[in-house]
Amino acid sequence: MQSNTSKRKSNEMHPSFLAVRDAGGVIYKNVDKLEAAMRGESDLDLYVDVARLEELRETFWSLGGVQGKLSPLHDNVGANREEWFFLEPGLEGPIHLDIVSRFKTGPKFSKELDFLALEDLGDNLEKDELGYEFTLLGEETTQQLNAVKQAFSGLNSEFKELRLEVAEKNGVTTNQMRLMWVKHYLKKSRYYLQRVLEKIGFIVLPKRQLETGGAVIALLGPDGVGKTTQVRNLRRFLSAKFSLRNVYMGHTGLFSALAHHLRKDNVSDTSSQSKPKSPRSGLKAEIEEFMRGVWGIWLALTRLRKAHWARKSAQKGYLVLSDRWPQNLERGYLDGPIRRVMDKANPITEVAFKIENKIFDLIEKQKPDLMIQLVIPYEVANARKPGELSPDAFEQRINLLHRMHNKSPESIEIVDVSASEQSVFADLTTAIWRHLSRKE
Repeated sequence: MQSNTSKRKSNEMHPSFLAVRDAGGVIYKNVDKLEAAMRGESDLDLYVDVARLEELRETFWSLGGVQGKLSPLHDNVGANREEWFFLEPGLEGPIHLDIVSRFKTGPKFSKELDFLALEDLGDNLEKDELGYEFTLLGEETTQQLNAVKQAFSGLNSEFKELRLEVAEKNGVTTNQMRLMWVKHYLKKSRYYLQRVLEKIGFIVLPKRQLETGGAVIALLGPDGVGKTTQVRNLRRFLSAKFSLRNVYMGHTGLFSALAHHLRKDNVSDTSSQSKPKSPRSGLKAEIEEFMRGVWGIWLALTRLRKAHWARKSAQKGYLVLSDRWPQNLERGYLDGPIRRVMDKANPITEVAFKIENKIFDLIEKQKPDLMIQLVIPYEVANARKPGELSPDAFEQRINLLHRMHNKSPESIEIVDVSASEQSVFADLTTAIWRHLSRKE
């Protein structure tokens, strides 16, 4: 697959635009959106002859394209309409091309009647007459845009007139056309009402899903690498175009307070730079160890429920973004089973720890499609979160990440997050896009 992640010059069009041009594609409405589409701020509506569609798909896959699955809320969804997305570093969002290979008659060529191939209309759609072909692109972006806009300036009016001709060819009466317009605007009003209700928090509208299915993507790493910040950035970027769900695999609130209390007497205290204490013995130590076992079961069950929910969501076509993910290679850190203080406890406590291990084995079967390990030098992490981890504790976590990668190299990407936030974000989106654009 060709790389589409390098910084493109400002006077170069993205290869996806050129691929549509080479396939004889045309912009059939909203020509003024071309410049915004090139910046990743809007979609662009294009027509491509159905005979060239398969060839264009193969080109899009080779360019790292991701095919979206349209939301059923839109009333112009059909078998001959596709949406494609391309990652271009530095843009506000993915480049978004809306490809149509056949049109329906009715308002906007998309309502009510059967699809009718444009080539079936004969001389009504001579490309030379309407100027459909992309103009040869100039050296400067401004020249390119002006040339393309000029070539398509009269296209909307031409299609408006053509729609009426298509309706007449299909025997549609004036009253039927009016009824189609009424239905169209009722559906459109319903859609905008739902958008308003979504903005005020009453409902959540599904966005586009992936044609190849959803995916669970997890960010891993020790404290101080910026997981939460990057998850927030990715959430904003991906949710603009796709149906996205989020999951957090750490512990918060009461669980966090209890975890802190139960960790404080660890033999090898990895969250502090102070000298570790020796484990206590006696009844109080037995009770605290039993509490660790019970709390470990509860936390493991909570994580198993979240992992199961994430996988179910991915099966439904959602992208699921996870901050952290459990591992069962090591106890006590990086969201593994909780650390034991006593080498040997009473039989009931031992059973609790065995149950926790079994639950983590079940979580392992629900692992993400892609795990991205965020790595960073200790000095940088400590500067971001001073005193959070000792050098030895930090090194433990980095070594564990290496072990996880060696175990499943095919599903784990490594990203160095010591650079600027913007640069790291570009590396993360590239890693995610590389996974999503794999043609199954």
